[in-house]
Amino acid sequence: MKNDLKSYKNLGEFFIRELKSGVRPIQNSDLVAPCDARVLQFGRVPENGKITHVKGYAYPIELFLGENTLMEKKKKENRLYQIVFYLSPGDCHRYYSPADWTVNHRRHFPGGLYSVAPMLIKYVNGLFAIQERVVLHGTWGAENNGFSMNLVGAMNVGSMTLNFDESLRTNQMNHWFTSRSQTYEKTYKDPVDLQKGEEVGVFHLGSTIVLIFEASKDFQFGEHIQPHQPIKI
Repeated sequence: MKNDLKSYKNLGEFFIRELKSGVRPIQNSDLVAPCDARVLQFGRVPENGKITHVKGYAYPIELFLGENTLMEKKKKENRLYQIVFYLSPGDCHRYYSPADWTVNHRRHFPGGLYSVAPMLIKYVNGLFAIQERVVLHGTWGAENNGFSMNLVGAMNVGSMTLNFDESLRTNQMNHWFTSRSQTYEKTYKDPVDLQKGEEVGVFHLGSTIVLIFEASKDFQFGEHIQPHQPIKI
């Protein structure tokens, strides 16, 4: 923690506490974890475009990301990959850039706010696609491959913030009665360049981050990454 425990006025402030500078050295790799979490699922997205957040439960990628998905835009020689991070209430609730990349577009789905505990995800196929979520689209790498960082809300965790976009408003009462297909879009006139390890924003309690990105067919996740493994930034 950056501050003494007694300096936090309430539990909410404690949940979104900052980390001390330098306490988490950034690994020398192209892709790092965006948060403290447990890895639920990772691997290649099949050519049929169905993503799996829990083993055995798959649904079309466009239901989660919306129109003009990475599947439609990726280069023929490349593949799409995903990795799902589940934040428990005890994890640090700030999220960080997992790579050097550029954010071009933000899409906000009001959605629902159901629990995303791993045990419950198994019983609701496509749960993440009906949750309130913020989808950040952009590019990464020398070839400007597609990259998407997706922040998924949950029960008691509808409030998500972005350090570079104060116009984002989540968990709003006037959104509760909107269609699940309704989205609030923003294209950044000045694209946002993020550096690996740079703070991006805050969850107000635990939730989920899903990375979906384009890379060469030879891309591999590190050998140390395993399903259900706790991981630090």
